[in-house]
Amino acid sequence: MIRLRQSSGLGLAAMRCVPALVFLLACSSDSIPEQPGWAYGGFGSDHASGVVENGQGKLVVIGTTNSFGARDDDVYLFEIDSVGHLLWQRAFGGSGTEQGLGIAQCGDGGYAAVGATNSFPEPDNRAVYLVRVDSSGILQWQSIIFYDAMASSDIGRCVRQTADGGFLIGGDYSSFGQTSAYIIKTDASGYATSKRLLQGEGEATSHSVVETGDGNYVLAGSTWTFDRPHPDIYLVEVNPLGDTLWSRTISDTLSSYAEAIVRTDSGCYLVSGEAGTTSGGVFRGRLFTVCVDSAGTPIWRTTFGDSIWDPGGLSTSIAGCPDGGCVVACEYSIYRLTRTGELVWQVAFGGVTKSASAMRNMDYAVAGDRRDDAYILMVNADGTPIQ
Repeated sequence: MIRLRQSSGLGLAAMRCVPALVFLLACSSDSIPEQPGWAYGGFGSDHASGVVENGQGKLVVIGTTNSFGARDDDVYLFEIDSVGHLLWQRAFGGSGTEQGLGIAQCGDGGYAAVGATNSFPEPDNRAVYLVRVDSSGILQWQSIIFYDAMASSDIGRCVRQTADGGFLIGGDYSSFGQTSAYIIKTDASGYATSKRLLQGEGEATSHSVVETGDGNYVLAGSTWTFDRPHPDIYLVEVNPLGDTLWSRTISDTLSSYAEAIVRTDSGCYLVSGEAGTTSGGVFRGRLFTVCVDSAGTPIWRTTFGDSIWDPGGLSTSIAGCPDGGCVVACEYSIYRLTRTGELVWQVAFGGVTKSASAMRNMDYAVAGDRRDDAYILMVNADGTPIQ
């Protein structure tokens, strides 16, 4: 484990934190009304990739910034209250570039953030970057973890705290043109104690992780083979050590990508991602949501929209609802689905969505990007934006 620096004295005067009115086209609508939202960042480029509620109505957001810290890309954490006021912000990283991707709240009220870094002696490679902070964003420790020291790119995409106080990280690495998904287990100080490769059908990625009801974890990603280069959705359940208990692949059309997963109170899992086909050399992607049972068997699936994207480029996220349904964020829109996949409402996001979180008061927060700012939109249970 290599320890890096923290930039915590970010001046609030340099921070842009203002309500913003924006207008963008949704995935499947020609006319979307302007929506209020909150933009955050400095005078560089700032992006939000994950958001969690702290149980007290406040939101903690992870992303990437080059407005603060070393002025190269650093992991960006900030907290806001229920009306968008900035409470604190931090930048973490070394002399190279960092990327913040996943966040989880810890049992003591602090947070674990995961992503990637090249702040080490081999700047052409990236390693997993794990940061632990307290409830005020003050650094407790940070570490660099290699799954494969020979890999050209190690990326930690999602993280959860385990019962022993350690962490389970899902991610993937690239080596010699091949991509492989993995699980890394750490102790409470961020030192890797075990590493497991998730085989999939060949190559694979791991994007999101959720806890089961019995102390295990289910990860969602994509898998493909040399003979079938078009991905399928890949689900795998692992125990706290990272040992595989079961795995499933789910196909929709030509290509299917999983971006996010949540568990319902009934023990099922809701997975959001992208499904698409190629016609005349043009890839047409759609928001794809599937509900599976506790063993990964599909119960229902649904798609929305029909837009031209790069394969794998449709960013989606998902948050569970008390009635067993979900809120799914897809690029420029937010969708509310019932427990059987029917559409309830749709609203514009006003930026490019990256993460969704359900609030305890039944509101929903969606984080993403708007131009060069991190952008947050909150809506209530009927989809009305909160100003």
